[in-house]
Amino acid sequence: MLKRFFRKQISQAIGSLIHESFFQGFGLPIFNKTNTENLIKEGYQGNADVFSIINYISTIASNIDWTLSEIKDEKALISFKNREEYDFKTMELEAKALEQIQTHPVLDVLANPNQLQTRSEFIYNWCGFKLITGNVYINGVAPAIGINKGLFQELFIMPSQFMEILPGDIRQPIKKYILNAGIKRIEFDPEVINHSKYFNPDFINGQSLFGMSPLQAAFRNIQSSNDADIARVRAFQNQGAIGMISAGSNEEKMKMSGDELQSLSDKYQEKFGGAENFNKVLFTTAMAKWDNMGLSPVDMAILESKIHDLRTLCNIYSVQSQIFNDPQNKTFNNQREAKKAAMTDAIMPLLNSLRDELNGWLVANYSKVEGRKLFLSPDWKSVSVLQEDIQKLVNWLMRAWWLTPNQRLEIQGIERSQEDSMNKIYIPSNLVELESHIKNTNNIRNNVASQFSSPSPSSGSTQ
Repeated sequence: MLKRFFRKQISQAIGSLIHESFFQGFGLPIFNKTNTENLIKEGYQGNADVFSIINYISTIASNIDWTLSEIKDEKALISFKNREEYDFKTMELEAKALEQIQTHPVLDVLANPNQLQTRSEFIYNWCGFKLITGNVYINGVAPAIGINKGLFQELFIMPSQFMEILPGDIRQPIKKYILNAGIKRIEFDPEVINHSKYFNPDFINGQSLFGMSPLQAAFRNIQSSNDADIARVRAFQNQGAIGMISAGSNEEKMKMSGDELQSLSDKYQEKFGGAENFNKVLFTTAMAKWDNMGLSPVDMAILESKIHDLRTLCNIYSVQSQIFNDPQNKTFNNQREAKKAAMTDAIMPLLNSLRDELNGWLVANYSKVEGRKLFLSPDWKSVSVLQEDIQKLVNWLMRAWWLTPNQRLEIQGIERSQEDSMNKIYIPSNLVELESHIKNTNNIRNNVASQFSSPSPSSGSTQ
């Protein structure tokens, strides 16, 4: 008991020192030093590739159904939550751990989080803010009195780029969340805010209280991609000053004055500038020469640079670039495999993090009031791309009569049955041995032949 007591005291003392060193901030609010507004403007709003990737993940995630269940087996639930894919084993664990509930206030709140959003819009916003800024804040609104006291009836997504944190001490690391809405600053108790964030290794001045945006790691690629788009647009507008017209002779009488040079430039821009005159040729009767200066977008490797940046951004978000028109590996089968990989590598982990946040914050209050353990989860059975492999395996096992039922269960990752009959091989009734088939066929032929060759009872003649 003394050992545990002193260990706890030492742990609290060390934790307090760490907290005071990195999070205290002298009692002042901490703001995210990462320029999240710039990430939104230059990344999501200003880069087509970033928008496409985030929109793809968020759209699919927001259209997946959710289910509420009562927990029957805690151990099976832990195993179910730790599964990285949805296969037969996952289905078995889910059935063992959970018993689905058809109607409940939690489902009503999730179906209509607030007056302005549906469930799909709410989840899309949640995914979007987390993928862009690395942080997402949900404000829960609950009645102060009545039977629903303390139970959130409305949920609102807060703009994470305007959120600040007022740190506390080791017992209460966060005193307040603050929405810095310009002139007005709104404070929220930590109990009514659910803050989900990515890992941030920056501990200086309390920055680890905020999540790190994935776009922060790829910001140079975003800049490179944006610059490539600007260069390509400029190349189409004026071909990027691709050359220079000058006197074709060094004689003094052939040199142009400043006014003549300006006049020639104006006439050229008037007749040959702009995208509509792309690659037109200028002819003149004067003695002049052409010096090539510029390069086409292909020559400048702009397109190759864009593809490289696209692949890097896809890596950041754990999706395959062929989904977003990467010219390599752009076949139908590769597209299908890439979409399956995006579901298991990007969308499932993202929604599972939302699942854990809502269960520990929203659902926990209802469980406490009702006296039973509830569990909210995405309904992976409704996702068709996850069922394709399962259906193929089921169809194959149905035809694999040489396997025992227990062997089929093992292939599906399901626990073996204790019934003796499950260890026997069952042959389909329409299958017989080849030798028996030949023998039966010959017997039939002989019987038919004997019937035609036997004499008629009435006339004695052969039929």
